Amino acid sequence: MGFYCNSMPYISKFLQENEVLEEFRKRFKDFPKGKVNKTESPDFIIRVSKKKSVGVELTQLTADKIEADHFFDNLKALLDKKEEKLNLYRKNILDEYWLIVYLYLGENIIPQSILNKIEAYCFVTSFTKVFLFDIDGKKYWLL
Repeated sequence: MGFYCNSMPYISKFLQENEVLEEFRKRFKDFPKGKVNKTESPDFIIRVSKKKSVGVELTQLTADKIEADHFFDNLKALLDKKEEKLNLYRKNILDEYWLIVYLYLGENIIPQSILNKIEAYCFVTSFTKVFLFDIDGKKYWLL
């Protein structure tokens, strides 16, 4: 029983990450076709072919970081934090490294005027692609 209780946070995170990836895959028509393997760093590796693999890291922008006044600052801080971990992800020699930042905007905390500026905002990152994914609205933005 103790093992089961101690493993629950991992199981919960595992299931949540799988659900987020599946929802994103349904929405992004250019999502790589291939075998998806659950790993740890990055969270998933997609084997597109024998010669091509894509690493996908998922991270959540939590509700306390979604406030409109500091949205871009908090998003940039999260991207910087993940940028620091990119060398760890690169230990798996892959062709591309994607970052999907997911959040739940169901309560419309962020005004539409800010959301309209997301793609125009300049984020500097070494990831091949970075997405902001609103799970509730089933929308994504390529950053």
